[in-house]
Amino acid sequence: MKKTLLSVLSLAAAFSQDKPTTPAAPDQPVTMDIEVGGQARAVDGEKSFGLQRYRDIPRGAFVRRFDFSALTEGNPVRFNFRSIDLLQRDQRFTADLEDVGAWDIRFDWWAFSRYWSNHNPNVLTEVSRGVLTAPSALRGALQGAGGSVVPLAAEAVANAPQYEIRSFRERGIVTASWNLRPGLTLSVNFMRERRTGNRPFAQGTYVRLGMPTGDTFETPGQEMWEPTSYGTTEAGAALDYARRNFFASVEYHASLFGNTTEGLIWQNPFQLTPEQSILPSGDLNRGRFAQTQAALPPDNQAHTVTGRALVLLPRASKLSGVLSWSRWTQDDPFLPFSINSAITAANLPAGVTPTSIAALPRGSLGGLVHTFNQDYVASSRPWRPVQLTFRYNDYDFDNLTASILFPGYAAAGDSWWRTAISGQPGTTPVRIESEPSSFRRKRAQFEAAIRPVDAITWKAAYRWEGWDREHREVAHLTENGFLTSLSFAPRNDVYARAGFRYFDRTPDAYDPGTLEPPFLRMFDQARRLRKQADALLSFNLTPRVTASGSWFYLSDVYDKTFFGLHQQKTTSSSADITFTATENVWFYGGWGYDRTGYDYLAVAKTTFPYSFANAWTRDTRDRVHSAHIGFSGAAAGNKANFQVNYAVALAGMDINTVNPNPIVPTQALNAQAFPFPKVKSQFHELRLDASYEVASRVRVGLFYLLEPFRLNDFAVDTIAPYAPERIAPENDARRYYFLDTGMSNYLGNTAALYLRFTVF
Repeated sequence: MKKTLLSVLSLAAAFSQDKPTTPAAPDQPVTMDIEVGGQARAVDGEKSFGLQRYRDIPRGAFVRRFDFSALTEGNPVRFNFRSIDLLQRDQRFTADLEDVGAWDIRFDWWAFSRYWSNHNPNVLTEVSRGVLTAPSALRGALQGAGGSVVPLAAEAVANAPQYEIRSFRERGIVTASWNLRPGLTLSVNFMRERRTGNRPFAQGTYVRLGMPTGDTFETPGQEMWEPTSYGTTEAGAALDYARRNFFASVEYHASLFGNTTEGLIWQNPFQLTPEQSILPSGDLNRGRFAQTQAALPPDNQAHTVTGRALVLLPRASKLSGVLSWSRWTQDDPFLPFSINSAITAANLPAGVTPTSIAALPRGSLGGLVHTFNQDYVASSRPWRPVQLTFRYNDYDFDNLTASILFPGYAAAGDSWWRTAISGQPGTTPVRIESEPSSFRRKRAQFEAAIRPVDAITWKAAYRWEGWDREHREVAHLTENGFLTSLSFAPRNDVYARAGFRYFDRTPDAYDPGTLEPPFLRMFDQARRLRKQADALLSFNLTPRVTASGSWFYLSDVYDKTFFGLHQQKTTSSSADITFTATENVWFYGGWGYDRTGYDYLAVAKTTFPYSFANAWTRDTRDRVHSAHIGFSGAAAGNKANFQVNYAVALAGMDINTVNPNPIVPTQALNAQAFPFPKVKSQFHELRLDASYEVASRVRVGLFYLLEPFRLNDFAVDTIAPYAPERIAPENDARRYYFLDTGMSNYLGNTAALYLRFTVF
């Protein structure tokens, strides 16, 4: 139980209701709104990061709001400053200086964090940026432990230091515009974003152990943290020209990404002396490197030039078009194939090893991509009730990166040197060569909107889409679709809409090559039938009661005669109601239901491509029930404001696995469909906010947040580091797993006392 109680008065306020900034009146040239407060936070639970996963909840004094506005009657120059949580980890503010009708300069600053987890033991220590080491004594002990590795590893984890996994982002944006002359505007923008901290990072492989009744596996995977030190700079300029019936612009945009940490290096806690896997298959003794590495996101650049034009014509007609060309480059130096000194490679020149830069066929990727995007729209209203629109888009992604033929690579967790890739049985292994992939997508849509009477609008459209891909399983693919919707709005207090879409995607031919199993289909290129429907209804039951409801359905069905994804369906429903009890009191409530299901067919690897005997299906159903209720209002002549809100979400996931055919008895460990436990979670949130105006410019308030969270998840319950009694029977108990970042149950409380006042 963590408890902190801090009282405050500072230039801040804690989680109070946002209040729109009111522009200064001419007789009040300067206004300043300030909120000050203090906050207490108490969290009960082993891991409390869930309370702050996507938001920062500081403790103590902080600035909630500081708004400042200055303008003078007769003077076109004005200044506005607005902020939320100023000087905190998560904050944002905007400063805007404007000469009305002449120029405008604005600066935006955002800072936000992503809390991944806390209280995570790890035997690795970051000794320098991107370098993680483990104690040599522990590595030697675990290397020689044999069957007693689990208790030794569990003891090491229990005594290891704990880490916090959190990333930070800071983003500053400057935008400025000048009206050079009537209709001619120049604008420039600059953005700089910096990302620091760390985030989860996982690497791993498996070791296949042949047994009389089938293969069994151990999973030497490691979960660590990746240091993040990214910087993104974007800059651009645009020149716009507008006349009564014409608009044109030209724009340049540049984006540059840099990463000061080129790779992550870590030592293997289970291995002190480097080894390579047992050849020729490489299935045994995997992951026995003493240290290894992984490349992190590389530096890259993108430059884009865009032109736009719009022409307004008679009969409510218009023509518009966009042409955009981009050049993307990536030339970051390659890392060595491996830093595992035990790996040998017979096909490299004498004296050259996989750990040497000299083994690389090229120093870097030399990546170069050109994109060209065309987008056109033509619309007209030949008759008053009819609107016709034609849209066309052509996106060409041209990957000009040269192909690279590699002598090999360090395969399966830096375990051995592989010079070729084996595919389907009976086929010749393929040399390791990069194949830069390009594609071109063209889409055309013709739509009509008919409004026979003012209350009814019917829309219908036909869409065609074509894909041409290079170095993919499908070279050419087309999709035809029909879209329609009907809306009904007889008067202001009633609105209804319903829509339906149908798409049929068909590949001309599917070529798996020699590497991919012939009975498997990639879901993004397979035959697909898509059906989508939605409905919305909003109406006033009485002058005081308003209700609304919505429904959405999406179904993707793929070719079920092949392995892979068979279908995916999503349903969503919601209902909301508001009730005005009195002039100053409002009640509201809502309910929602979301359900997603997907089914796929898989098979044990040893049966490809000859038999479906060892096939198994997995049907997964995710569902979430959510509801909220609350009320808000004012009293005492609007001096007292209050708001109460309660929300709950109940989530569940069912996974069903079945063997549709009798499996081969000797492959039971490979192909047997095991049952999965259900996953359940409960999330509750109670928010209370009340304030009272103690003086004409001063308001005192109290805020409270209660957040209980409960989770029952087999994935979290069974992958905690070294808990052999929880290991599934089909998996080996030896796991290279040292960072338990999963969610856990917690009870979070946050309370704040704040003061809001207007200085001027």
